[in-house]
Amino acid sequence: MKSTLIVLLCWLPLGAVCQISNEDLKTISMVRDLERESRPFRSANLGPQVVGDPYYDKNWNPGRITLFREEKTYKLKGIKYDMLNNGLDVMIDNNIKSLDGTLVKSFDYTDSLTSLPHSFVNGKDFIVDGTPLSGFLEVLCWGKLDVYSYTQTTLLRPNYNTAMQSGSENYTISKKKSMLYGPGKELRALNKKELTKIWAEKESEMKEFQKINKLSLGKERDLLLMVDYFNTLGAAEN
Repeated sequence: MKSTLIVLLCWLPLGAVCQISNEDLKTISMVRDLERESRPFRSANLGPQVVGDPYYDKNWNPGRITLFREEKTYKLKGIKYDMLNNGLDVMIDNNIKSLDGTLVKSFDYTDSLTSLPHSFVNGKDFIVDGTPLSGFLEVLCWGKLDVYSYTQTTLLRPNYNTAMQSGSENYTISKKKSMLYGPGKELRALNKKELTKIWAEKESEMKEFQKINKLSLGKERDLLLMVDYFNTLGAAEN
């Protein structure tokens, strides 16, 4: 009897160690799936001759990614969008991996500093001036009128002029941000003139809303508030 009790007492800790929670199983499955899609982490250090930051946000932020393959969604502790290389650096089980952006359908994250949410969709199905986009679009408004923020990133060559002793001896990461709007997949640049044409039939309502709230179309935040209001007017008619 004593020997049996000793065996049972010795077995219990071992059995407890062998148990795996559902959350652990999900983590293991996620790691295996993403490992198949990922590539070795590309260091953010681009060398002494490169100036600038390739990331949309240099901080690690918790969020989710959805892959085109089977449209699976994964919750991650950290995400960083590498615009220069069209990729996502992600934390997988405390390891950093890089995902090719062409594999990712969408992703979102919560800013670790401001707690504000950010949502992105792959731009490959969107067209501007007849040309497909590369990289990701941040979704600013969704509705009757869709508005996106798109940042183009290029690596500029050194332009140092020895004779004039001017210019830069380094490669420079250049970022150009623009606002685009739908509806649909064919997008156009969003500006004051375009908006005036878009809500021509609702001009009186829009002007009243703008006046009451003291909004300026020259400010991005105010412009988005106007678009959100316009979308509610459209929804009310349907």
